[in-house]
Amino acid sequence: MLILMGRVGFEPTASSDQVNIPYIRLHEFLRNLPRFEDYLVLEAGLVKSTAIGYIRSIRFVYNQIPVFNSDELRIFLKCIKEDKSPSRYSNILKALRHYTRFIGRPELASRYAFPHPPLKPKIIPTKNDLARFYDAIPTLRMKAFFITTASSGLRRGELLNLTIDDVDRENRTLVPRSHKGYSKKSWISFFNIEAEQALNLHLENRNKRGPKSDRVFPFGSNGFKREWKTTKIKSKIPLKVKDLRDWFCSEMGRLGVPDRYVDAFCGRMPKSILSRHYTDYSPEKLKEIYDKADLKILS
Repeated sequence: MLILMGRVGFEPTASSDQVNIPYIRLHEFLRNLPRFEDYLVLEAGLVKSTAIGYIRSIRFVYNQIPVFNSDELRIFLKCIKEDKSPSRYSNILKALRHYTRFIGRPELASRYAFPHPPLKPKIIPTKNDLARFYDAIPTLRMKAFFITTASSGLRRGELLNLTIDDVDRENRTLVPRSHKGYSKKSWISFFNIEAEQALNLHLENRNKRGPKSDRVFPFGSNGFKREWKTTKIKSKIPLKVKDLRDWFCSEMGRLGVPDRYVDAFCGRMPKSILSRHYTDYSPEKLKEIYDKADLKILS
């Protein structure tokens, strides 16, 4: 395995890519992972979940190549590009670019370009698909999560991390926790009357049981996946959570909502100068735009 250099206190064995950098044992590498994680979070500006994913990718690299130099890395990346999906290749390359900068050898990974996979047209689920899936959901909690996601356009993690204080039920407003990374943002979004009804039923049932968490949707990771998978099998609709976000964007566009406001509901940064600097994104304006669209999911 690779001897850590630069930031982590090890001296490089050589400056040339053609000279092998000897292994260290995995447990030695693991001892220095906290410093790499700090680098990713504090210097690279990534959220912790992304940092952990990159660390897993570097562990995977360590287990695949016998010597960490330019020749071995080239062979490794060639195999990954041939055997894995473009997204998997990109994730590994992103992790390698961060790691090689961290150890003071950025040239090892910076020479490789990210793939440009062909653009595939999205297949947006129909209202009938959503209704069939919703009817097959076994619990009030998942029904409320489903309809709130479809009517707000928020990400799964944002919904699962919502607390009771993040929900203004009177104004049907959601205020997700702000992202700390640079690639995602959170503003505010809203939910429709259908979601309001499902949320009220879920929260009433939740309060009867005595909540053990302040989260609106207190799923465990495995429990959520099991319930979603069960519903997919029962409904025979291969729906992913992200499909609800895609449906929201498509439907709001069909209802005449300008792209910049759809981006705001979904927490995406505006791209144009007009959208960034000359558009009113006040909560009152966003609520007006949302209510005027009169989004319906099950009817």
